[in-house]
Amino acid sequence: MVRIRGLFSRTPLEYKILLILAVGLALGFGSYVTYTIQAESAALLQQHRIQSRLFAESLKSGIRNMMMSGRPSYVRSLVEEAREEFKEVGKVRLFNNESKEIFAATDRFMFRVAEDSLIPPFIITGEKPREGSRQYVLLKNEKACQECHGTDHTVRGALRMEFSHDAEQSIELAAQIAAEAFKSLMLSGKGEEADWLMSTIQSVDGVTRAQVYDRDGYYVAFGDDTHEVPEPILEEAAATFAKRVPNESALFYPREDERTFIFGLENEEKCQICHGADHSVRGMLVLSVDSDAARHEDIPHEVAAAGFKNMMLKQRAMYAGDYVDRVRRVPLVERFEVFDNGRNHPEGIVRELYVPDPHFTQAVFDDSVEQLILEVNRQDRDGPRRMEYREVLDDGEIYLTQIIPLINDEKCQACHKPPEPGDPKYERYGSRWKIRSAVKVSTSMAPILGEIRRNIYSSVGVGVFTVFAVGVILRIFMKIVVVQPLRAIGNTVRQVGQGNLAMTTAVASNDEIGILSQQINRMIQGLRERLHLTKFVSEGTMEAVQKADLSGVSLGGERRNATVLFSDIRGFTAYSEGVEPETVIEMLNTFLNEQAQIVKQYNGDIDKFVGDELMAVFQGEGMVEDAINCSIALQWKVALLNRDYNAPIGVGIGINAGPMVMGAMGSSDRMDYTVLGDNVNLGARLCSAAESGRIIVSKGAVEMLDIPNQFDLVKRKSISVKGKENPIEVYEVRYET
Repeated sequence: MVRIRGLFSRTPLEYKILLILAVGLALGFGSYVTYTIQAESAALLQQHRIQSRLFAESLKSGIRNMMMSGRPSYVRSLVEEAREEFKEVGKVRLFNNESKEIFAATDRFMFRVAEDSLIPPFIITGEKPREGSRQYVLLKNEKACQECHGTDHTVRGALRMEFSHDAEQSIELAAQIAAEAFKSLMLSGKGEEADWLMSTIQSVDGVTRAQVYDRDGYYVAFGDDTHEVPEPILEEAAATFAKRVPNESALFYPREDERTFIFGLENEEKCQICHGADHSVRGMLVLSVDSDAARHEDIPHEVAAAGFKNMMLKQRAMYAGDYVDRVRRVPLVERFEVFDNGRNHPEGIVRELYVPDPHFTQAVFDDSVEQLILEVNRQDRDGPRRMEYREVLDDGEIYLTQIIPLINDEKCQACHKPPEPGDPKYERYGSRWKIRSAVKVSTSMAPILGEIRRNIYSSVGVGVFTVFAVGVILRIFMKIVVVQPLRAIGNTVRQVGQGNLAMTTAVASNDEIGILSQQINRMIQGLRERLHLTKFVSEGTMEAVQKADLSGVSLGGERRNATVLFSDIRGFTAYSEGVEPETVIEMLNTFLNEQAQIVKQYNGDIDKFVGDELMAVFQGEGMVEDAINCSIALQWKVALLNRDYNAPIGVGIGINAGPMVMGAMGSSDRMDYTVLGDNVNLGARLCSAAESGRIIVSKGAVEMLDIPNQFDLVKRKSISVKGKENPIEVYEVRYET
């Protein structure tokens, strides 16, 4: 976050504003596009739904009219013609009231008479045959089954399984079969029932855990989540499955009390309709058995039977065939056969179900039609007139399916009378008579979904182009109206910061940026004035101002040790009487300017100029040495200037050191930052006593020298000065001329 904030802070203002505008446009336009696409998609889907329903209703009406007109033989032709005309956009199927397809093109599975002579006795007696490695499982007519199959029999059928596994392979085989059961249930559209499937498998004797995790192993998607696999194991499994093909990736984790097998669930092409195609794994199936049951070879058989029962109990008989077919393709599975109880055959012959038909294109039995038929017949009134849902068929496409029932109304009952109790047909048709048949029309949603995708792409394209175009226009506008003026202002401020106070901004607009430009120009003008004002005050004054708070510099001072130097030009009055005033001013400014530069060179501060006199203050360590060196340099410089101007000009210099008061003197409206005191006055008196070219230093100043003999000091006769009772001992500084 800090790094992003730092990067954002370094981003130019132009791009920040563009980014904010782009985000705003994207959100606003995106919301509008999303709403528009949803509305258009809903309208397209509704139109598709109405067209599909109209076709199904038209076909139903055609069939009914043919039946009512006594021409049932023409129904096959009508269905086949409808199927031929409709094949480009969908599928047309007709079912009787037993939910079996009429005039089907082909069947996926065939029925055939049971070849195993042990099956019929097993269904009747329930005694398991003992025949090598084959396992027989009885499919009982449990309470949940009786909703569809009635209560007049106890056995629905049987399973015969033959697996070529050993005890060590039991867990892996059971996990693979459980995975196929889970896949079949998900593809059947009953994924919400997967919890029940995992619970059924976990109820198998010896199975301690049956769960399905998400592909990252973060949570239990289906199954009992009170006994989860340790997190490190799940992380290892997820990482392994992400790198390898899931069907070739399986992990086994043995423990003292439990053995766990984790199987990767491949994200098959059919699964990608819901789960997307951006990953190869869509989950992990975990199967654990206790150590005592780990070598029980019957666990795979019981898991396989549990998976089949689950499919049937969830009214997914059509997809149960898919499950059977999947189990048959599992390695080590030699046989997996399903048999009915013979009740659907006139002679009671037991048949093998889900025998693959090499010419398969359509399924014979449809559980959705069955569900609609049973619901209509359970109602005292007519019940629902149609069923509508989406499903994924074998070609992998999504279809909108409409099931329209042909109600066995009063006119139909002239030929198709409801069966009465005691009638031989009552058992078979007593719960189905209200419907004669059902038309199932499945229209491919690929064109509609394709149109929706095209709408999305075009809308997104227009949105991106709009955002881009607006961004370009805004960038040009901002460059002219905002960025360039700001850059000009920034350049001016940068130049001013570097000391160039001649700069001004030239923004001509009257908006906020123009007002800012005017304020900056006023600020620069004020800086110029302040710069010029600094030439009229000492550095001490500037330092005091800089240290002052918002209330400003206060009147008053403080006692400090300092050295004062007074320099007064000699012979200036006589020189000025015979020279033009302009030349006099030029000469005076030259002399004073050169003296001021020398004072600064020796760490002094110009306190003030009084006519042709200069007053300087020195502070800190070596202040007397600085003052004397400065005075010598002043005398040398004046000598050079005399030669340039051919003028008999000289300076007399007086130096004194000691305590003095330094501070702001005057009034609150007009003050002067200077030094005052007796030692200052004495310095001025010494300057008055110094002849042209002479440097007089007080004894007090000499005594403050760290090394007195570093200068050529000659003691002079004591002098009397105004304000002092006793004469003052002074020294003269001799220097080379």
